[in-house]
Amino acid sequence: MEKEEYYLVKKEILLQLISDSLALTCLDADGVDNWSWYMTSRDEMIADYLEKPVKEIRGNDYTFMDVAKEQLKYYRKA
Repeated sequence: MEKEEYYLVKKEILLQLISDSLALTCLDADGVDNWSWYMTSRDEMIADYLEKPVKEIRGNDYTFMDVAKEQLKYYRKA
């Protein structure tokens, strides 16, 4: 069994990686050629992660970066 490796990254880089990963997951799930559903899917995904109603997400400027910031609590600080 290989020893697990850990790397320290800057907070800004980690936030961007999480945010980009969420956006790509959303695009992959709906197909990148299906743009009409992207915003609907995006809003639903953000609502699920932030545990907020979709209606609230649509009425505000929530982004995947907001989700990334919320997910930081699952990462240990160095």
